[in-house]
Amino acid sequence: MKILLINPPIRKWAKPNCFPSGLGYLASVLLDAGYEVEALDINAHCYSRQEVETRIEASDANVFGTGGLITVYGYIKWLTQVIKRYHPDKTVIGGGSSASSITRTFLERTKADIAVIGEGELTLLELVHALREGSDLKGLPGIWYKDGNGQIIATLLPTGYQRSGYHSFPRLEPHPYGHLPAQPGGSSQR
Repeated sequence: MKILLINPPIRKWAKPNCFPSGLGYLASVLLDAGYEVEALDINAHCYSRQEVETRIEASDANVFGTGGLITVYGYIKWLTQVIKRYHPDKTVIGGGSSASSITRTFLERTKADIAVIGEGELTLLELVHALREGSDLKGLPGIWYKDGNGQIIATLLPTGYQRSGYHSFPRLEPHPYGHLPAQPGGSSQR
């Protein structure tokens, strides 16, 4: 199973200067479990929407994952529409504060199928296992999802932080980050 992790643009007015550590941690758990992981870092490469659409169309991923701060919600809304246009039968997972803070709205107004709530390393791993096996998602804590009728189902939240206790460092290999400029955050030089 191949998972494409997508980092949306964060500050269009600033040069990218930070490794997306959240996606790095997610890549680590998936790679350590033997899954194939690719990254599409829209932020680092400053891809246009047309370039993103072309890359999404060409993807052979089985699962698409994206997320971020609530400030990227509008972009994620557009991105999930593009993914479903080209891959209507593939699973789209949202995470980060954009999915966790407005979960029902996120699932009602985007084309995402599943939202991972809170720290998602182990939840995502269990979710991908369940998707691979075709298992029912009802017993998987820490997610909200759309069932076959489009109804939104919320599962129980994970118990404490033991679920996020994955202690691997973020993986760099699916990410092309050697070119990130050394520039302080918030700089308006692009």
